[in-house]
Amino acid sequence: MILFQFLRMSFVKEQNALDVSIGWLLPAFILSCASAFRLAKFNTDSTQQYGFKGVPTPAVGLLVASFPLIYWYGHNDLVTQLLLNKWVLYGLIILLSWLMMSNLPIMALKFKDYSLKNNVPKLILLAIAVIAGVY
Repeated sequence: MILFQFLRMSFVKEQNALDVSIGWLLPAFILSCASAFRLAKFNTDSTQQYGFKGVPTPAVGLLVASFPLIYWYGHNDLVTQLLLNKWVLYGLIILLSWLMMSNLPIMALKFKDYSLKNNVPKLILLAIAVIAGVY
């Protein structure tokens, strides 16, 4: 619904904004379909015990949920214009949908064992997150 509303807002600045077909707004729901496919794929795939194949749905959800906050509280006109550009939104929908359905290996914070050698990237990521949270 967030992408749907941003697509609606992107058409408002056009002359024929009231005549825009619902077909131009429906691609916003492609991301929901891709999320459902991703969750079904994750639940049936037994090889994703210690890592992910494709970007997890909650990560994409957090990214999309941050758009209204960026729009309302961001003070950068370029970012606001990008969020209200229908072609940028269509590109984001396609890119995020593809990333969720792809087989790209993504690190998960699931530990096989507790040895330092096998968990250095995860520990570095956790340290960066803690430092960023403090500042």
